[in-house]
Amino acid sequence: MNRQDSDQYLQSTFDVGSEESADGAVGARERWLDRAARNELVDRIRELEAREKARDEVLAPP
Repeated sequence: MNRQDSDQYLQSTFDVGSEESADGAVGARERWLDRAARNELVDRIRELEAREKARDEVLAPP
């Protein structure tokens, strides 16, 4: 997810013509970016946990 993706999301969701809408759009963009960052972190954690589990299975005595 990058800035262009989030800008497209905002343009499709909000009318940024007025100042109030722009303020709302900024808040929505910040929330969207926070969720995107959290989702990426969760994905990375799951990936690392899966690798650790696979490593433990390989190293486990028969």
